[in-house]
Amino acid sequence: MAGSATATPTADWPDVGTIEVFETRPEKAPFSAEFLANSIIRIKYGTDLRHTRRIPREVLERLATRLRGQRVPPSGEGSVHEYLADRRHETFLSETRLASYVCPLLVYLDFAAHDGDDLRFH
Repeated sequence: MAGSATATPTADWPDVGTIEVFETRPEKAPFSAEFLANSIIRIKYGTDLRHTRRIPREVLERLATRLRGQRVPPSGEGSVHEYLADRRHETFLSETRLASYVCPLLVYLDFAAHDGDDLRFH
């Protein structure tokens, strides 16, 4: 990506109303992500996809900016979870939800790529 190291990474955001179905890693349980008009992703998961969680695009972009060029684990010290669990970011996700749902979205949106069990941010 061209630009300075502090520029906010951008992703090709899917059209409003787009619903993508993913599988968790490594369990391969289905979940869906719907891209809403207000730059929010609504994740549906669990039995019959009846549970929901919303994640703002801005949070993913801040995460990608902070972790640009780094290889980080989904959970533990210095991880994706550590950033998103920080109450200052107003997004509270368990480690299981993060690894299962958010990390695949970061890859789908091309903010990061899988590098073994970790993510490498672009």
